[in-house]
Amino acid sequence: IKSTLTAGEYDLLDKSLEQIKNDAFLRKKEVDTSALVTALMNSYASSSCDHSLARVVLKFVPQLSQFSCDDTLWQAIFISMAEKSADEQYLLSLVSGCVTHWSEQGLTACKKWILTQNDLKNALSMRLVIRFLVASSEQESIDCFHSCDKFESNFVCVQSMENAEFAMKIVLQYLELEMTSDKLLLPTCNEERNNLPDWLILTFIIAKSHQQCIVAMIMGTIDSNSSCAPTMYYVLLRLYLTFPTTLQWNDSKVRNYLIEAAKCHAKTSLRLRCPLDSQIVEMLHNLGTSPHTRLLQYATDCSKNHSLIVIRHIPVLHEKLMSDGLGQEHTTTGRVGTRPPAALAQIGDRVVKVSILRWGFSYNESIWSSVLDFMAALPAELLFTYGIDTGVLLVLEDYLKLFYVHVMELGSEECISQLRPKYVTLVKSFRDCNSVEFQNWSHSNIAEFGTVQTLLLSKVGTFDS
Repeated sequence: IKSTLTAGEYDLLDKSLEQIKNDAFLRKKEVDTSALVTALMNSYASSSCDHSLARVVLKFVPQLSQFSCDDTLWQAIFISMAEKSADEQYLLSLVSGCVTHWSEQGLTACKKWILTQNDLKNALSMRLVIRFLVASSEQESIDCFHSCDKFESNFVCVQSMENAEFAMKIVLQYLELEMTSDKLLLPTCNEERNNLPDWLILTFIIAKSHQQCIVAMIMGTIDSNSSCAPTMYYVLLRLYLTFPTTLQWNDSKVRNYLIEAAKCHAKTSLRLRCPLDSQIVEMLHNLGTSPHTRLLQYATDCSKNHSLIVIRHIPVLHEKLMSDGLGQEHTTTGRVGTRPPAALAQIGDRVVKVSILRWGFSYNESIWSSVLDFMAALPAELLFTYGIDTGVLLVLEDYLKLFYVHVMELGSEECISQLRPKYVTLVKSFRDCNSVEFQNWSHSNIAEFGTVQTLLLSKVGTFDS
């Protein structure tokens, strides 16, 4: 083997290693292949990343190393090789191959060894360790994280609080070493749902069983003004969207950090999934149209306990209001306003009556009133900061359009007398909570209606500046 390595005869090397491997399996007993495995890895590390040799090493090292899986081998793979070789993808593939071929006992022993290594200083070493822990964790799919049950398995990292803390420290140390001012190590737009980085997957796996511990470590990292603090805001937001029913929203410190995280990553969060999304969207669609007390109570509870998730779906309210304003419902129950009189139109030799629908001439007062009540129940510091990016301004403008139609076109202010006081209160809350964004909004223009400020200060909005 050494002579073929020296001569670079890799085809002969492949045949020789295949014979050694087959012989080891046929003998069905422990075979000491540690010296052979070490020679292969050392030869590759000193070969300036020879791709022909890399192919042989990736094929045989994982298979042969299962016969001599000990701390010497682990030291060589995770520490020595990481210090000698800069070929990150090769080493990651090597680690994944080892996970595939090593026995359960070998994997468990290696994971326990990893959790005793306090001297990991190399970022690549930590990357390899994290890849190994993730690949051997038995976590089959990222979607499994949405389960409410704790992650019960033989995964060493979740078997005790101490192990969970140690594994999370490896993640944090890795981020510290890799972090730069222009590199936050966050998933790209195409990777936010799938192909998550190993360090983020490992964080999710640990948090599923030790959530309070991991959240405390994340907030501690933010408090320390660490270089990876911006990334930790993102991680905290992802954890909340993944485990919305168990993460401590009622804890004021956690809630404040989540609000800040939502502000920092508002647009990103809109592309992420949450297990409560479908329930909340259905609830918003039924708001004001269902008389069931349980639905109203659920909406109130959501506004208090899951306000961050609810605000992500503000566009549903905008669509609901715009649809209702068209007045296409056949029933007039609960509707306020009027329809324009039918016009006569001639089609060929026939004269027919045509009903012209004008947006806002009639509306369902229960729906529009319920939306205002619901938005008023949401935290203003979140609704008028994070909500700016999710569409709350569109909802506020829907009401100005409705008021304009009834005041300026129909001359029927009494039709909006129940809505306008609630709306003015909500807008004042906006002004008091976020004066900068309020000023920007008030100077914006609503097509065909005028500027927001003009509408607010006129008899349309009756807003006292």
